[in-house]
Amino acid sequence: MRRYKTLILFISCWVGLLLCARIHVLSIGGGQTGCFESANCEQYLFSQNAAVLGAPIHLWAAAYFASFVIVVLLGAWLSSRYALGVATVVIKIALSLGVVAAFYSLYLQLFYFKKLCPYCLSIDGVLILAACVALNFKPIFHVRQSAVPLVLMSMQGSVALFLILSSSPVSPGSRQESMIVAKVNGKPITEEDVKKSIAVTLQPLEEMKYAAEETCLKLKIDQMIIAENAKQEGVSSEMYLSRHLGVALSYDDAAWNAKREKFIRDLRTGYNIETYLKKPLPLIVNLDLTKPIVVGDINAAVKVVIFSDFDCPFCEMMAPDLSGFFRNHPSDVVLGYWQYPLKSHKRAREAAKAAFCAEAQGKFLIYHDLLYKAQDLSDASLRSTAAKANLDLVQFDNDMKSAAMAKKVDESCAAGENLGIDGIPSVFVNGKMVGGMVSAAELEDIYKQEMAAVRTMGHH
Repeated sequence: MRRYKTLILFISCWVGLLLCARIHVLSIGGGQTGCFESANCEQYLFSQNAAVLGAPIHLWAAAYFASFVIVVLLGAWLSSRYALGVATVVIKIALSLGVVAAFYSLYLQLFYFKKLCPYCLSIDGVLILAACVALNFKPIFHVRQSAVPLVLMSMQGSVALFLILSSSPVSPGSRQESMIVAKVNGKPITEEDVKKSIAVTLQPLEEMKYAAEETCLKLKIDQMIIAENAKQEGVSSEMYLSRHLGVALSYDDAAWNAKREKFIRDLRTGYNIETYLKKPLPLIVNLDLTKPIVVGDINAAVKVVIFSDFDCPFCEMMAPDLSGFFRNHPSDVVLGYWQYPLKSHKRAREAAKAAFCAEAQGKFLIYHDLLYKAQDLSDASLRSTAAKANLDLVQFDNDMKSAAMAKKVDESCAAGENLGIDGIPSVFVNGKMVGGMVSAAELEDIYKQEMAAVRTMGHH
């Protein structure tokens, strides 16, 4: 009977290890991937209860079960009565704590998550079963040459290998980023999906927020410095400024405000000012340059990506600057044009299709420049512009009717929608959003900055 109890204890720990490994696979997948529909695993995996001291709790449980495997294996090989007694006491104490953890897990499932997880319930059952077996636990293997410990050790080794192969670092941050926020017919939408879709929209708002916070912080610092100096002279802040600067003629007295700014700037030199306001990181977007219409070498140092529309007046204004920018730096610059016709622009979609037809003949940039100069975007105008660009009109006509060109426009639009593009033109340089309308002078400044960064990286 004692032999069976030992085997039950060992197998229970082995099953516990496998269950923990399964939960670990779920956490790597970002939520519910193969779990039962009633489990609500993602709610557990992304909750504050899912980690202890920065490590996922299921890995703590795996370590807990693994320690029992080791202790039982040691007990199978030890012949010292004293060592066996110590091992028995350790197992009983640890399993008692495990039972407490099992009941706490049940409490969380019933009253906090309000759903039962089959995996967690199984682990709880394993802990309680092992504790019941351990009440009369006595090690039974006293013969070193027994084949049973070797078999059990092989089982434990296979579990360890499975855990190593299936594991990857899962930080609380990465779990939070992949949190499932909705499901449609069982298909998940994660928080990361939502963030990606609105990243472009939020970036200028984040920069505006930072600018407002920076202005407010500067004002608070100035007020503190003025108040401290006023206190030393025994007057109010307003009286202090009047004493040193005179009285402002009006609220928008430019001369007085300029004098005030210089006065406070001089006061700041006597103070050790440290600011910790964090500037938002520039938005870096991984834009695939194999799919848009590409002009230039895809491996060029400065990659400019544009979302534009041939019926957009702002895109029309910027088009010559972009073309000129490329022609000024043909070896260092590549242009990636994503066609993003707005639904409100009735002829923009046909123009986008025509642009893909021109690309098919290797004459996109010429056609691009000519089409923006055209009076309208009618079918006749699209075709006459193709003639001016020396396109093969037979091929052009056939391509305009093909489903393949329409599909390219759809894919281009989908790329912009997935990125959250809500206005055109939208310009990115080496993955960083630089705004909408970008002038020729601004493009040259950006070029100098990017090339300087490339040279700096080359030195390192």
